[in-house]
Amino acid sequence: MREGGAQFWIVIVFRWSSLRGPMKHSHEFRDPIHTFISVRTDERKVIDSRPFQRLRHIHQLALSYLVYPGATHKRFEHSLGVMDIASRIFDIVTENDHVHHDSVRNIIPDAHAKSYWKSVLRMAALCHDIGHLPFSHAAEKELLPEGYDHERLTKDLIYSDEMEEIWNSMTPPLRSDHIVKLAIGPKKASPLELSTWETVLSEIIVGDALGADRMDYLLRDSYHAGVSYGTFDHHRLINTLRILPTTYEESDQPTLGLEAGGLESSEGLMIGAVRRLVGIEVGVVSGVSNLESPGVDAPGWRLRHEEAYHAV
Repeated sequence: MREGGAQFWIVIVFRWSSLRGPMKHSHEFRDPIHTFISVRTDERKVIDSRPFQRLRHIHQLALSYLVYPGATHKRFEHSLGVMDIASRIFDIVTENDHVHHDSVRNIIPDAHAKSYWKSVLRMAALCHDIGHLPFSHAAEKELLPEGYDHERLTKDLIYSDEMEEIWNSMTPPLRSDHIVKLAIGPKKASPLELSTWETVLSEIIVGDALGADRMDYLLRDSYHAGVSYGTFDHHRLINTLRILPTTYEESDQPTLGLEAGGLESSEGLMIGAVRRLVGIEVGVVSGVSNLESPGVDAPGWRLRHEEAYHAV
């Protein structure tokens, strides 16, 4: 619009909130490994919490980026990936068509309870590394008080007032005891005892062989380090996972296993784990060992557990 030789622009401003439509109840994270990771609004409260946001500053591979410059990824995105994989495994192994034995069918709860336990599993997977310190596992002995490790810190943070408030506000409300059991497993959850069902769910997250934690860190570490020996067909592996019955090899309780069609994929996972150990992990250990100095045991170096929470 021109008036008296001057030019004026008419700007129409809309309120952004009016253009967005109804409030979203699902949110997505763009991820280089899993493409999109979806979370509900109440789950996002966990991600937005102080304990979880701290993981944005904790390197997944400690000082390995000094050897592999691309390995600067953090435990924040790894935790999101573990939640995504664990959720997919849960859906596969509890699907009716994949349950063929009464000993397995009897431990899987009804639809309503199953929905609750899936939420617990997702939050336990999300928080399984929430107590991790810098420099990965190698520095725990120097940084933490006697008797403490990152699993105990994880337990303390899940039980913290801030997180308890979030668990109680979720739909449905979640019990922190259940989250702790699944997040750190039966060996570290003492004095809490896990039922057979809880043991299977914990194995989905932190199982030594086929756990979601192992799957994600192999894929993610390989991607960011620029190596190929940690890659495997995780889509095929996940789709062939099953809860094995008690009759399998005289096991005293159901456990996580896989159908024959997933053997090749599982071999790729196992080989990748071994190669990662002798490859990328060497960068972690050697990097941390270079930090050692006469001043390591100086007063004030060893953190109290409440101070370790803030360590970055």
